[in-house]
Amino acid sequence: MKTLICVTIAFLFLPACSAEAAPPPPEYHVWMPYAAHQPDPCAEKRKPQPHDIPAVDAVLQPADLPGHDLDPNLSGDALTPQLQALGAADAYRALYWAGDWFTSPLTVYNIVVVFWDEDGAQGYMQYLTAKCLELDGEPVAVPLLGDEANGCRRGGGMSDIHTVNYRHGNVVSGTGIDGTLDTALEYAALSLVRVECVCNE
Repeated sequence: MKTLICVTIAFLFLPACSAEAAPPPPEYHVWMPYAAHQPDPCAEKRKPQPHDIPAVDAVLQPADLPGHDLDPNLSGDALTPQLQALGAADAYRALYWAGDWFTSPLTVYNIVVVFWDEDGAQGYMQYLTAKCLELDGEPVAVPLLGDEANGCRRGGGMSDIHTVNYRHGNVVSGTGIDGTLDTALEYAALSLVRVECVCNE
């Protein structure tokens, strides 16, 4: 059950699985709704703008989720070649499990992707909306978080899976939980506080 929830949530954020993640089901296909950026030979000489932050510091930390435990096997570097092709400079993901089965939400997934510029981040937000539809999800209206935000609902085993994505400048964060949209918004707001704090350091 845990594996099913994790895979479902993770598919809503990542263009493709990284080396550490399990391969997607055979029927799963990634659709890129807009042209990928060509590799930038000057990428190492410039810095992400306007926020040059390490994604590992900007994801939800164990101190942010005292009722959940970090899964070290399903957390870590998330900068895949696909994300790099979309203009990402850094990415990190964290998956948390509740301490017991009676805690809701049971899982909290958070990913932060730092793009070289705001154009890449805006394009990725569009990509996430398209991916929601591709995976038979239902886009849901969410309040404004950061500079822009969108949400997605998918049917799950024990409860629906809600994801909330927002953009803060050139940084995109996605938070997914198995539970209500209101709960997903609470964790997304917590994520935004973390991202803003790191950006302001």
